[in-house]
Amino acid sequence: MKDQLLSVIQKPTTIEELKSILAITDASNFKLLVKTLNELEDKGHLIIKDDYYDLATNHGIYVGELSINKKGFGFVDTESLDSDIFVPKHEISNAMHRDIVIVQSTRPKGEGFKQEGRVLRVLSRSNKFLIGTYYDYKDRGYVTPDDAIFAKKIKIRKEDSLGAVENHKVRVEILDYFEESVKGQVVEILGHKNDPGMDILSIVYKHNFRPDFPKDVLDEVKDFNDVKENELENRVDLRDKLFITIDGADAKDLDDAVCLEKSGDNFVLSVSIADVSNYVKEGTSLDKEALKRSTSVYLVDRVIPMIPRKLSNGICSLNPNVDRLTLTCEMEIDKHGTVINHDIYQSVINSKYRMTYTEVNDVLKGNIEAQTKYAQIVSLFFDMNRLAKILNSRRERRGSINFETNEPKIIVDETGFPTDIIVRDREDSEKLIEEFMLVANETIAEHFHWLDYPFIYRTHDEPNEEKLRNLYKLTGMLGLKIKGTANSVHPSALQDLLKSIEYLDGETSPNYYFLVIGSGTEAYKVADFAQKNQNVTYLSLLPKDEFDKLVGISDFWFIFLYNRFTIPNFPSRLLTYMEYSIPVIVMANNATDLGDIVEEGNFGFKCNIKDTKILYKKLFSVSHWEQFLFSLLFLANCIS
Repeated sequence: MKDQLLSVIQKPTTIEELKSILAITDASNFKLLVKTLNELEDKGHLIIKDDYYDLATNHGIYVGELSINKKGFGFVDTESLDSDIFVPKHEISNAMHRDIVIVQSTRPKGEGFKQEGRVLRVLSRSNKFLIGTYYDYKDRGYVTPDDAIFAKKIKIRKEDSLGAVENHKVRVEILDYFEESVKGQVVEILGHKNDPGMDILSIVYKHNFRPDFPKDVLDEVKDFNDVKENELENRVDLRDKLFITIDGADAKDLDDAVCLEKSGDNFVLSVSIADVSNYVKEGTSLDKEALKRSTSVYLVDRVIPMIPRKLSNGICSLNPNVDRLTLTCEMEIDKHGTVINHDIYQSVINSKYRMTYTEVNDVLKGNIEAQTKYAQIVSLFFDMNRLAKILNSRRERRGSINFETNEPKIIVDETGFPTDIIVRDREDSEKLIEEFMLVANETIAEHFHWLDYPFIYRTHDEPNEEKLRNLYKLTGMLGLKIKGTANSVHPSALQDLLKSIEYLDGETSPNYYFLVIGSGTEAYKVADFAQKNQNVTYLSLLPKDEFDKLVGISDFWFIFLYNRFTIPNFPSRLLTYMEYSIPVIVMANNATDLGDIVEEGNFGFKCNIKDTKILYKKLFSVSHWEQFLFSLLFLANCIS
């Protein structure tokens, strides 16, 4: 009846009019009508005035989620409006970040400013618990939330503190909400704020991740030790096949294994994954807990698994030389990368090798020690790599776009303290496993498509039209062309664009490079820094002597690239720029201080030159100009 009422009430309407419209004649349906109207009013969808019911939106009243900025003001995102409503700090009342609220518009949207409103009341709270640091003041305890968005102090009575002392990291249950403060009680003491690993543990609890499993779940898995003979019925026995796992050196949950054989000129690739469904039965405590968690959580120094480690690292991990229950996708693939036959079935395997990415890469690179250690399977790795390249070439022919980026890896010591950040290598072994998983996923998806069964597919939506328009605008300005339009572009067109800018001076371009343009005194400072830091690369578009002359000309800008992950000592005045994910080109005719320009805008640098193409053609020859374009596309970041 709720949807029916909301469609019927388009203007002020009395309850008698609603009875007539809905043809309600009996008492039970009338009671249902009154009850539904009250519920819709409570939920902020209707208002009642002078015995008339009307849609709340007709009176500038909306329901939405409140997002509070660290400075105290907020925005309410509603389904009824195209843009959110700005709520000043003094109009937020006792609402908190992520609460569902009823907000009333106090100023309509105008030229240059958002619609403004005030929170009338909170419909539902999103934060029942908070993590923070405990401290005493006079006769009362307080907790400062870790998240600066929650600016209100939490008052704790002594009897509700669980004995917490100064600088204890605690988990607090919120009992009551006030405009200036929040009342709560300590439900768990995590430890001292300076304890090793406490920062990570605080993040775990902040996001309501559960490191430990309930007792009833652990009781259900205590007998899951080895594969039992009766579990092998109706399974294809693949234990004599050469299955191997290839994972990171620190991986504990080995959930997929691969086997590659030859059949004439074709490859027979089998991808097996752990059959978790054999152990996680629908409706069990284990199933319900896994549903709550939805996914394993990977943190810097630990993993919080979706299922207990007895399963994830044990019976459901494809460890070497032990029987494991699996689901297998077996594919016959021709020399062009086309899957010509396939089968999907329940199986049992016995993995023969637990390989790491590094070990396989060493074999493929010709490392004698690695090839000697794995002499029996060296040819297998080369066959795998050959098939992976065939599959990749086929995907490229279909228009697949390579969004390969550098992934940082944080190194921590035994106490959990970060000691280094390195770039995680992605070489042939990582790529071949990725290709094998992709072809298996595509094969299974196509299999169920033709069966016309209900199925969950992994999809990639069309690129955002506005972002594509921005990309077209940028590439057009730089003289590059993309086939298609902003609302109709084939992936191969974007692939061609990336390929055309992939190399500069014979080197593969690193992703996430930023363009910095300076002049005068500031340019000398940056140039000096570039010469001293090996991680900064000059654009080799001009001979060195010409480049040096260019730096000395104050009317022009000087250009270099840097990698945001590998510069530890960049000039402090430019650090603000590095915080933004979408780089902006910086240009001006007569600027003398790059720092002044940084401060001009909150989201990057201003552009003061109208025709950038003319400017760059003054600096570079046409051939150099074409080479230079590759870097600017990474600045756009328009379609990721």
